[in-house]
Amino acid sequence: MTAAPPQAGEYPESVQKFIDLAPTGDILRTLHSQGTETVAYLRNLSEDLGWARPAEDRWSLRELVGHLLDTERVMVTAALHFGRGNECNVPGFSAQSWVDASEYDDRTLADLCNEFEPLRASNVQMFSCLGTSDWLLKGTVDDAPYTPRGIAWFLAGHTAYHMDVARAEYA
Repeated sequence: MTAAPPQAGEYPESVQKFIDLAPTGDILRTLHSQGTETVAYLRNLSEDLGWARPAEDRWSLRELVGHLLDTERVMVTAALHFGRGNECNVPGFSAQSWVDASEYDDRTLADLCNEFEPLRASNVQMFSCLGTSDWLLKGTVDDAPYTPRGIAWFLAGHTAYHMDVARAEYA
């Protein structure tokens, strides 16, 4: 189940661009290696770059990493609910509102990496504990349909998207 990509209906059309960015193959290996690569890349950047903004109205690199943290937490909570058979609607969040309410710019990139690394590892472990049929159980996030499999692929693509932006626009 971890090698087959999600099908239509396992995620909303609005996240198709992220699903398309997730590599094919074993999603658990992808999430694990991507977590390791993300942290390694960020740890090689100077702390001063953490405040970098490609434009005034764009997030700093620290806020971008904070957004990855927020997204991981909300979406994996949903995946756990659905994977345990709780077909519920998990509240979504406004990425901009959450970044605005955060204090990610008061933290170091190193600190954010120290948070992301075990969070992603824990999330991979949670996904690995789902049974084959659990990957296809359904629920909604902010009234949009998802399965745990759709969420896993979304997270891989979402991180890939934002790390591509980080490489292109921040460093």
